[in-house]
Parts: sequence; structure tokens; C-alpha cells
Amino acid sequence: MTKKDLALALGISASMVSRLIKRGMPVDVERAKRWRRRHIEPGRMKGVRHDPNAECRPVAVQPDHDELLDDDPVPDDEDAAGEPAAQPGVNKRFQAARALREEYLALAAQTSHERTIGVLRDAAEVEAIAARAASELRQRMESIAPVLAPKLVGLTDEAVIYGRIHAEVEQALEAAAAHFLKLASALGPEEAPDVCAL
Repeated sequence: MTKKDLALALGISASMVSRLIKRGMPVDVERAKRWRRRHIEPGRMKGVRHDPNAECRPVAVQPDHDELLDDDPVPDDEDAAGEPAAQPGVNKRFQAARALREEYLALAAQTSHERTIGVLRDAAEVEAIAARAASELRQRMESIAPVLAPKLVGLTDEAVIYGRIHAEVEQALEAAAAHFLKLASALGPEEAPDVCAL
């Protein structure tokens, strides 16, 4: 059968037949009709397009006799990969794009909700707080030696020296932990980090 004959049988142009064959449409008339129903969106098929002036009446698509006798081992509601079967007449790429769009919309809604309830914080805010804490901790740790050295010169008791150094280091660490408490303030007790462990 030529492309012209197939085009006449389907009621479409020969160039459209060529394009559809490239997309995988069979060249047998009955199989081509079935393929078109399964792979082309209903609104894009000639003869099924929406006419705003026509009466609104539902059109039932009757399965071909061959479809009723299909010996396909895959269940009707799933394809070979176990995915839900494509709706008849709807392009698989269109369905995949729609599913991806819905997934991204759901993720955006989840992100918005988590920001609203305070579970999710802006990355720039977290980075700024962490940078401030690290900078302040470095300055405090570097200032311990010049501040403590004159105070410890005359001491000989090891426990006293250790206690004073420990107190200075503890103050520096608590000041750094205060910055991280700002991050934890919006979180619940189960999500908040243990600042004592810092």
C-alpha cells in the first residue's frame, strides 16, 4: 500500500502519513487507525477537532475487533515496564511532560510549606550565619593567647592554668554556638541541633 492510499483511507494528507510513519505508525490501514487512537491526542486528529459551533455531544471510541482479541501478556492497565498504561489517544511524551510538571509543582508546594513553618531555611541565610560564627570563633581563639599569657606567667598550679584556658575556650565556643541557636530557633526541639555537641 502506498502512502497516498493510506492517506486516503485515513482521511489525512500524504505528508502527514510520512510524518506519522517516522513516529512509528504502521502502514496497514487497520493497525494505523489503532496506532493513531493510541498515540495522537484526540484534539489533534482530523475529524475529532473541537468545533465551537457544533453541539456538545460525547463521542465514544469503540475498540476494534482485533483489540478485543489482543493476546498481549501485559495487563490493560499497565505497560511492559509496569507503568500505568497511556490513555488512548494521548501522546506518551505529553503524559510524561505532564507528570514531570506535576512532580515539580508538588516539590515547589512542599518547599513553600516547609519555609512557611520554619523547617526549611534559605541557603544564603544559613551560609551567612555559619560564616559569622566561624569568623568570630577564629578571632576569639586567636585572642586567647595574648589575653591569657600575662595572667598565667606567674602561676605554677597546673589545675588553675588548665581551668583558665578551659574557661576562655568555653566562652569562645558558646559565642559561636549562639549563632547556630538562631538557626534552631524556628525549628522544633526534635529538628534543632544539639549546640552542646559543637
